[in-house]
Amino acid sequence: SAVTQSRQIFSFSRNLNTCDPEGDNPIDNKGSTRVVWAYNNREPLNDGQTPSYHGPTTRGTRSLNLVTSGPDIPTDDLEVIEIPAPGVRMLDVQDDPNSKILDTIYYWYPMRIKTDGPRHIVRFDAFFDPPELKPFVHHFVAFMCTDGLSDESLQWHGDNHREWQNAPSELHRCSAGPSLGAWAVGGEPFVFPEDTGFPLTSTMDVLIQIHLDNPRLLAPEPNFSGMRIFLTDKLRPHEAAVIVVGYGLHTPDGRIPPKQEAYHLTA
Repeated sequence: SAVTQSRQIFSFSRNLNTCDPEGDNPIDNKGSTRVVWAYNNREPLNDGQTPSYHGPTTRGTRSLNLVTSGPDIPTDDLEVIEIPAPGVRMLDVQDDPNSKILDTIYYWYPMRIKTDGPRHIVRFDAFFDPPELKPFVHHFVAFMCTDGLSDESLQWHGDNHREWQNAPSELHRCSAGPSLGAWAVGGEPFVFPEDTGFPLTSTMDVLIQIHLDNPRLLAPEPNFSGMRIFLTDKLRPHEAAVIVVGYGLHTPDGRIPPKQEAYHLTA
């Protein structure tokens, strides 16, 4: 363990695969692992005493990548663009601090990315501002607005449950368009292969959806977390693209009829 000015840190280690036939799950790099934690500040009176119950406020869960998914890349020579959320609050009405506290919120906001010329995106990840609000962030999705956005649309931002239905129509079209990237709980930075990049023109409008979870109905400060993309002007031999399968399950084509031996879905 280690002690800092504000906290005590405990470290644990175990084999990725204990080969225990009962009561153990091997740890692999196929995705995030759900970790449950709890603690109590009171020390046992003696070695034989059972630790005290942790209580309802000193416990929680976290999705973690216990095994790294692959090599990282140096970022010193890359351009970095951040797409922060506009200070989202867990409130039914964003500008009313006395309004109902929400347990979950989906929030949309656009941004225009401008560079001096064509670029390749070679990495993207998430950042959390302030860092202590990371547990509230469930996911980000970035959509490319291939037809561009008007100044009116670029100024708009709002929540999914109250304001999205009245958003400019070109934002609705953008949300049904191609994805630029995404991040979800437990995710790591996404790094493209060294010979591949995602093409970015000198100007690209994007629409971000951020999903925040607040099961304890807390009232945290405004959340400015967002997505961070890394660009290079040294264009790579291959260009990447994104295909999304299973997103439009609300459409007839996305529903697989019962008792089918095979089902063909055309993108």
